[in-house]
Amino acid sequence: MNFFSNLKTKLFRTKLDLEIYWASVYAASIRGDDWLNKMSVNSGRWGPNFSLLYILTRCLKAAKPTHVLELGLGEVTEILLHYRYSLNPGSKVLTVEHDDNWASYRKPLLFNNGESLDLLMLPLEHRTIRNKQTLAYKGLAQTLNAKGLRFDLVVIDGPFGSKRFSRINVLDLVDANLLQDDFIIIMDDCNRRGEAETAKLLCNQFKDRGIDIYSGYFEGEKGQLIITTKKFQFLTTV
Repeated sequence: MNFFSNLKTKLFRTKLDLEIYWASVYAASIRGDDWLNKMSVNSGRWGPNFSLLYILTRCLKAAKPTHVLELGLGEVTEILLHYRYSLNPGSKVLTVEHDDNWASYRKPLLFNNGESLDLLMLPLEHRTIRNKQTLAYKGLAQTLNAKGLRFDLVVIDGPFGSKRFSRINVLDLVDANLLQDDFIIIMDDCNRRGEAETAKLLCNQFKDRGIDIYSGYFEGEKGQLIITTKKFQFLTTV
């Protein structure tokens, strides 16, 4: 086995160890939470990893957001629906998706116990950011503005990741003033170059606008960046 194979094996083991660690932390953190323990979530691969499950559920329980925006339909959607109907009735959860086939498959699974999915279907478009091609939901900010919505929790796990400047729609949300005065943003897959580049642009965007933000990074098999205002700063270090 050559040097690079050895290095790859060590990195895999490190990520696996981290994922096992976060799995145990997550399991301990939801003890006694009936609304989480009675549901089944498929983690790993394209689904959420345990560091994401941990920081997401901590944010939901501690911050109790009233308006949640999720980019990308998936396993996290079920958690958000259980939150909406079990932990914080009256809160709003809006999920954005582009794939009709995926939405048709997932929607019947998200109607348990009368829970319904507020789903916004938008097509994808190609954009050029600093001479690099990326994918984005077409007309996202305009559509949300027309609905008169502002969000205090945004979970970004869609659309498909791009090699450069991935999931750039989050910048549109800030430009269009679609965040509440106090907010939390969770960006998944920030261990990848494309998402990390977008996260850097986002932090610079807040700086240019004079908005003080605080950030924390959580990583198991995949990495998540959480960005908050001062009110929710404690969630960057939980």
